[in-house]
Amino acid sequence: MLIKLRLSCAAASLFLSFAPHGHAGDLKAYGELGSGSSWSGPYVGVHYGGGLGDTDWSYPSGDGTSPGLDGGALFGAQLGIQHDWNGFVAGVEVSYSGIVDVGERSWCPNHINVCSNELGNLLLMNGRLGYALGPTLLYAAGGYARSSLDIHTRFPIPALNESAKESVGGWAIGGGLEYKPSPNVVIGFEYLRVDLNNEDFALTRDTNGIFAGRVKVDADFNLVRTRLTVRLGSN
Repeated sequence: MLIKLRLSCAAASLFLSFAPHGHAGDLKAYGELGSGSSWSGPYVGVHYGGGLGDTDWSYPSGDGTSPGLDGGALFGAQLGIQHDWNGFVAGVEVSYSGIVDVGERSWCPNHINVCSNELGNLLLMNGRLGYALGPTLLYAAGGYARSSLDIHTRFPIPALNESAKESVGGWAIGGGLEYKPSPNVVIGFEYLRVDLNNEDFALTRDTNGIFAGRVKVDADFNLVRTRLTVRLGSN
């Protein structure tokens, strides 16, 4: 008789956790993690990560060099909306990342001065497409990318130093994994490959702004971001 009573209590608890109405409270909320609409709706969040990549500089003379885009930190926020069709999830997302010290240097072609570059202000507008298994979502992402790129040439005589800064467009592609420890909180990990267009930079002297020559710069880099997201509604 005791065994039957325990089985009855267990069955009742399971029913309440998935029932559309009732007094289960938290049990109902966690039961919604497996529902077909559990990933639908708008969301906001923050992210933190790093970057690794390189640039190719090409001078009109045909000479070139390749300073890296290494190290540093990447942090920012994301805003998006998506919909879940019985496990298939699609949506769009906009994110902005401030970038600190993601850059590197190398010898310029003449081996007298040093060429260096640094990323900043990364804007991504990505589509997302994935598949959800309850509280876990695996997705691919891709779309438009835009970032500022600072380039510098440093001479033994500081008065000859040159620099330029441009906002460069391109594309991003990658994917990630997200998990919901509770109905409206999402943690995740994301990888993105960003390729910026080959851009023509006009170098000027730092001291007086006089034109000092042109160089084409092609930049591509890899990003890894950990994410914390809050859904703005539950379904």
